[in-house]
This record gives sequence, structure tokens and C-alpha cells, in this order.
Amino acid sequence: MKYLKKQKGITLVALVVTIVILLILAGVSLNLVLGNQGLVTKANEGRTNYFNASEEELALLNNLSDAIDNYTMGEAGKKKQITENLGLKIGDVVTYSPEGTYEWKGEYATTAELIAKKDANDAPILDENENPVYETADDVLLDSRAANVQEEREAGAYRITSWKVLSLDDGNGNILLVPNTLPSATVKLQGAPGYNNAVKLLDDACSSLYSDISKGILARSIDMDDIEPMLDSTALNTAKANYSHTNSSYTYLNENEQVSTAYAKKRSYFPLLYELENKSVINGTEKSNGLGLNSSSANFIKRTDATTLEANQTTFSNATNGYLQAYTSIQPYQTYYGWSSVLTTAASYKSTFTSVEKTALTGIFNKTFWLASRCVTTYSNSCYFIVLGVGNGSLNYYAMFYSGNDVIPNSLALFPVVTISPLHIEKDGNNFIVE
Repeated sequence: MKYLKKQKGITLVALVVTIVILLILAGVSLNLVLGNQGLVTKANEGRTNYFNASEEELALLNNLSDAIDNYTMGEAGKKKQITENLGLKIGDVVTYSPEGTYEWKGEYATTAELIAKKDANDAPILDENENPVYETADDVLLDSRAANVQEEREAGAYRITSWKVLSLDDGNGNILLVPNTLPSATVKLQGAPGYNNAVKLLDDACSSLYSDISKGILARSIDMDDIEPMLDSTALNTAKANYSHTNSSYTYLNENEQVSTAYAKKRSYFPLLYELENKSVINGTEKSNGLGLNSSSANFIKRTDATTLEANQTTFSNATNGYLQAYTSIQPYQTYYGWSSVLTTAASYKSTFTSVEKTALTGIFNKTFWLASRCVTTYSNSCYFIVLGVGNGSLNYYAMFYSGNDVIPNSLALFPVVTISPLHIEKDGNNFIVE
């Protein structure tokens, strides 16, 4: 009997079992790779975590860089960097629309007599103590808001919205702005009150009209300290050296030729402020411990003086309209020098300015306006107490009070200088605006 040999192989059942096992293993593998806790998910999470860690590290590095910048550059350095990023240049136009008012009190600015203030029915206006309220014909409401009619005066006459960059750094990284165009409105200064109070009046008026305290934007009147740094040193020294001349019978004394003989009593009137000045000579006595801002080597006087205008008027009870007369003599020290067309001549500007910047600045200063700076001119037997101003590109002196007791009125424009952080300036296309 013949037997068949038994063949080895995979039965159908075994095959099915194998396939099932393979499917199970494939499922497990896929889950390990693609599941919620799979390799792909873990890889994605790792990539996300790496990205987040990189972002955190970058932020940390940026903060560290800022800290280093703050330490090495300081706040002023950061502001200068912002100015550079904005692309601001001297002479660029910036749009800024401040709104404010200021009551210009004539009694502190001129010698005008006080008059009783009256209402619309011509009845005297009384204060809380039933005393008459006084004003002068030179009392004016200054208004930099949008034009409107208020108390029958032209409001908005002091409105300025277009400004030019005067300086890219005031020493603290801030920008200095000056008017691109000046309003035609003017304010009057005259006599001893004008000399005594000019600096405070001009600074207070500009501050009230053109500051924005909420943004830290501050305004004041322009003065000689703003102009002198812009001038070419050679031109400036020439101007200082050439201001000695003769005028009729009076000898105009330069800085090294101060008067040796005190003025006669008939020309010995002086504004109250002169009493406070260092090196003032009254009744033959030279004061050497004054405020220290008027010596033969200090050319201009920029001082706010008393904290209130009233204090400048009432220092002496026997003063008349802000002045006194010495019982023998006065002998001021000259603090004035002048030049012609120094602000409109391009060569007078610092050589570091480009021709574009010079042209822009010439346009700014080819106006007529007050400077919040005082000076004194001395002649052989008299002197003038002066508030400085610019007239069509030239430095001019506007005499307020003469030692012989004459007074001279002058009306010029205000010229504010605005200090603003570049943080408040935005660039809109080719335009710069204050946010």
C-alpha cells in the first residue's frame, strides 16, 4: 500500500490569522506615528515648542538689547534714534494744531494808564470785594484756537498749525519746532513795564497758546540762546567786534569801553529790574552780588525774574510805572551787540548746515518778532534799556526805556519755540504730523 508524503504549508486559517495580526501591528504602528500621542504629533509639538522657545528667546534678547541701549544710549539716545528712523531733517514741516488762550495784561507790558472795566451797559465791573476792576487799552485776549468772534475781538489770530524743525536734538533728544508762518497779530511792549516783564510775558503767552501739557509738549518764546548757536562763529565774532560807533554827539561804547563817569541825575532813571542785575551801579555803588546775568562778558539777559508779574511791578512802593530815579546817578554796563542781515545771509549759518537747511531757516527768520532777551546800550551820558527782536532778518534792538525817562512803544509778533518728543510725531506719506 502506497502512502502519500505529508506536505508542509500555510493553511487558510493561518493565513487569515497572519493577516489579522499584520493589520493589528499596522494599526498600532499607524497610531504610534499618526495618533494623538504619535510620532508626528510629538514632532509637531516639538516644532511648536521649539518655535515658541525661539520667540521667547528672541524677545528676551530684544529686551536685553533694549536694556543695553537704555544703559549705553539713554533716553535721549533712543529719541535720537526715533528721529533718524522718521527721517526728520532741519527745515522739515510738521503739522501741529495747539489750542489755547492768554490774557495779555497791558499794565505789565506798557505804560498805559489803567481804566475802569465796564460791562455792555457801560456800568463798572466790580470784583468780589466790590472794588472796580481795571484794565488798559492794551489788554488783549490772545487765542490760538480756530477762528471765531469773541468779545468783539478777532479770536484765532494767534493760530499756528504749520511748523518747521529748528533743531533735531535739544540736548535731551527732543525736537524743537518753530512757526513755518507767523500770524499778523502783534503784542505791544513799552516803557519800564515792558523791559521788566518782557521775558515772562512772552514766555507765558507762548506757553499758554502753544503747549499741550497732556503730551508733554512745551512752548516758550524764542530768545538769543536759540539763535546764537546757529550762527557761524566768524560772522558772530565780527559782529561783536564791530559794534562800536558814534551817533551824533553820543559815543556808542563797546564791551571794553564802559563809561567811567556816572550819568547826571537828569538821566538817572532806571527800570526796577536793573536794581536786581549783577554789576549794576546806582548812586555810585556797584552791585557785585546780583543775579549774575548782566556783566560785561555776558551779552544778553534771559531771565524770568519774579514768579509773578505783580512782583516785578511792586518791588519798590515808590516806583512809578515800574521805574525809579537814582538820587545821584546810574552807570549801566553795556550788554548789546548787533549786526545787519545776519539771519538772511546764508554764509552766517553754521557750515554744517546744507543749502536746503539754510534756505529753510532763512525763510523762518525773515520775519519780524520779539526775542525774550534784554540788553542795555550805553552812550557817554545816557543809556537805553532794550528788548531784542528780529526784523526782516536783522537783529534789532527795541528801546523800552531811556535813562532820561522817555518811553518807546513797539508792537511785534510772538515767535514760539515748541519742545516735543519724537514719540509724538508720526510720518504720513511724505508728511509729518503730531499724533
